[in-house]
Amino acid sequence: MRTVQFALHVGKEQVSAELNIPEGERLEGNLVIILAHGLNEMGMHHPVIEVLHDQLVRRGFCTARFNFPYAEKKRKTRDDDKTLVATYVAMINELKRRKAKTIIAGGYSMGSVVATIASKKVSVDGLLLLSFPLLDKSKRPTDTRPLFQITVPTLMVSGTEDELTDARELTDLIGRLKMKRIQIEPFFVQGVGHRFTVPQGSPFTQLEVFLEIVEMVDEWIAMHWY
Repeated sequence: MRTVQFALHVGKEQVSAELNIPEGERLEGNLVIILAHGLNEMGMHHPVIEVLHDQLVRRGFCTARFNFPYAEKKRKTRDDDKTLVATYVAMINELKRRKAKTIIAGGYSMGSVVATIASKKVSVDGLLLLSFPLLDKSKRPTDTRPLFQITVPTLMVSGTEDELTDARELTDLIGRLKMKRIQIEPFFVQGVGHRFTVPQGSPFTQLEVFLEIVEMVDEWIAMHWY
């Protein structure tokens, strides 16, 4: 794997960003998956992001990740929505500048919400929404209206025991989205919560859970772009 680190400029600020490219591949003319981090000060080095990037690259995909400004500065309070979206849009534009052929805008938890909104500001080819929260950390409902404006193929991955997203409510939401002809597919990972953490006593290892997710992403991409 070849790693390219660079500074992503967002207005007067800059944040750390990274491209991960499989051996023998290049970003130009290729498909790339962005994975934006969730609501945590660890940013793009959160364990969920780390493992998924590593396994996606092993599967042969180029990946991109970055810090939102608050994570770059190690703050616990997140940026306002405008700043979050502007940062994501800057990442998309940077990949376009580097001539990526196909851009999958993805994210984990809060990052998936931001990816959905950013996809309306600048064109992308698909959306990968991991642990999209129907409730925020204060248990307030997430604004799901941006989901009804999706115009590209979308894969939504969620644990059946996600404490911020009830599986039945998500299934109902996806049904309503499909009635609006939104190209969205759900994938439920059995027995895991918001962080995809394997519970004690599970017959599966943590790595097996992440490999299951990556396998589904691979199949979904193959169905739409290969």
